Amino acid sequence: MSHRLSPTIEVLPPVRSLAGKRAGADDDSADAARGRAQLTRLGHGLLERADAYFDQANYPVARDFLRLASQSDPDNAEVLITLGSVQFQLGEFAPAGRSYIRAGELQPEDASVFTRLALVHSRLGHAVEFLEMLTHALSLDPSNIDALRLAANYSRDQGHYAQAARLLARMLEQYPSDIEALLSLAKCFYQTADFATAQTVLERVLEFEPGNTVARENLAVISRKTAPTHESCAPDPARLDLVSAADEAFGRGDLATARDHLRRAVEASPRSVDLLLTLGNVEFQLNEFSAAYDAFNIAAGMQPDNVNALIRLAAAALRVQRREVFDAALVRALDLEPANLAALTLLGNTRYQQGRYIEAAKAYFLILHQTRNDVGILLALGNCFHLLKDRDSACLTFEEVLRIDPGNATAAENLKVAAA
Repeated sequence: MSHRLSPTIEVLPPVRSLAGKRAGADDDSADAARGRAQLTRLGHGLLERADAYFDQANYPVARDFLRLASQSDPDNAEVLITLGSVQFQLGEFAPAGRSYIRAGELQPEDASVFTRLALVHSRLGHAVEFLEMLTHALSLDPSNIDALRLAANYSRDQGHYAQAARLLARMLEQYPSDIEALLSLAKCFYQTADFATAQTVLERVLEFEPGNTVARENLAVISRKTAPTHESCAPDPARLDLVSAADEAFGRGDLATARDHLRRAVEASPRSVDLLLTLGNVEFQLNEFSAAYDAFNIAAGMQPDNVNALIRLAAAALRVQRREVFDAALVRALDLEPANLAALTLLGNTRYQQGRYIEAAKAYFLILHQTRNDVGILLALGNCFHLLKDRDSACLTFEEVLRIDPGNATAAENLKVAAA
């Protein structure tokens, strides 16, 4: 099915034109009144200038005026949200996060603020914080359309198609003609082999947009997929025998025989991604890296969103000196699953071996967000700090290893070296 079926949201819509937007007119609290008066005195002109530059797409200058406006009225959440939105568009994700955090403190019940903060965490690679903020946003407002869309895209990209479909259905209850949501829903049904429902959803798209080429192309794909065939759908007994024989050979440690059986099984079922991955794994263990690379490359080509295939392709590409394939496959895997431990470990270890210690340390930090007591990762992180001449951080990291594993000789020796 066409990969264009469900485009991914890149940014949430920015809050615009604050010069005429202040706290609600029905808010008669003294604090709100004082805030409105202060903003009128000090910030009105700044906001008008920010709007003017925003309209000209001159985001750096708009950002600077919004910063001044936020300094003039530090308790105006709308100014902070707009500032965060502009910072996000400029790729200044950490400053955008700080703006949204402050806005969330001022408006703790505003789901849109936490949705934007979730998107910032996603861009920064903070998988745990991303999920925390997104879950919080949906707990505040289960019908928030931006939070639902972000959650649906995340679930779909993780391969959780049933969960994504449920979220998309909640979106479509509010906006039945949302073409993007309908196309994404069709993809979810297609990926779970529910071709009839996918076809129904795509036909619904054409009711709203008769000229939608993506829907038409994917209906053609489904038509070919469901066309009658004279081939038997029953499992091939010969292939099953080969797989069984490969399992037996693998169990007794005869990897070469297992590989031969698997190669014949792949010849019988060349479109089986599972067989290709299994064959590639055995070839990799036999140090037949070129053959493993070919198997993983074919599997990833057939299922470009298969994170397991992408990680294995990256590992094999590294062994056959295909650095461009390694980078592309690993970037794609981490786009699909930012918190995938295998991908992060491969990235960190590779960057470490390449002498790119800052990048390696970043990957190790992301792993430790999930497995805080991983001694191997802590040792690698401590080595990064040592090689970056960050003596204090290196010592603290090795001390943390010894706290977890007091008898760890490597940590004790490294601590002596780092402290010298």
